[in-house]
Amino acid sequence: VTIGNSVTSIGDGAFSACSKLTSVTLPNSVISIGNAVFQSCTSLTSVTLGNSVTNIGLRMFRQCTSLTSVTIGNSVASIGVQAFYLCSSLTTFTIPGSVTSIGNQAFYSCSGLTAVYFKGNAPTLGSSVFDAIPPNQLKVYYLPETTGWPTPPTTPPLFGGRPMVLWNPQVQTSDGSFGVGTNGFGFTIIGSSNLVIVVEACTNLGSPIWSPVGTNTLTVGSAYFSDPQWTNYPARLYRLRSP
Repeated sequence: VTIGNSVTSIGDGAFSACSKLTSVTLPNSVISIGNAVFQSCTSLTSVTLGNSVTNIGLRMFRQCTSLTSVTIGNSVASIGVQAFYLCSSLTTFTIPGSVTSIGNQAFYSCSGLTAVYFKGNAPTLGSSVFDAIPPNQLKVYYLPETTGWPTPPTTPPLFGGRPMVLWNPQVQTSDGSFGVGTNGFGFTIIGSSNLVIVVEACTNLGSPIWSPVGTNTLTVGSAYFSDPQWTNYPARLYRLRSP
């Protein structure tokens, strides 16, 4: 389903239990979405919410067991109670900096979830937000210069009962590792221990098509990346992203 550009609101339960629905795209015209709109859409795999949506309602995607990809617009301020309850196929989730609150059990029993990336300050959390996810599986990633995050006594500090990791990868450009080496062009990446970093490359920033060219784990806070294919291109540019 692709919602037309004249639609501004979607009512409660509009697509609830549409068991064969596989993907949904909402345009920027949609401002208001009701409760349980996609609840029990068990074949739904992909959702893109436009930049005008301000909240993800109560039980909006509850029991969407095939959901793997969710893109949230930058106007969403709240994620409602049980919004992604039992979305067992979700593995990663990115929360925009606009979000200030996450309701009770919002990600309860998302048994495949391994990483939640926060792009802004710490939101307020309801109860049991990340409960019923296997122990030691889920990590919470946050950015430098953001605020409101817990500090020790626990090491690492916990958010919603899950360990926090500072997302701070940097390419070292001033040491001897940067440049052409035996195995191609390469550089050292530093950051928090055990960060998993995907290196992407493109050949034209005017019309960028980024493709993954390597995955590195910063096992002791650093890892070396090399690109043996760099000579196959007149120019190649690199960037870092999460898995």
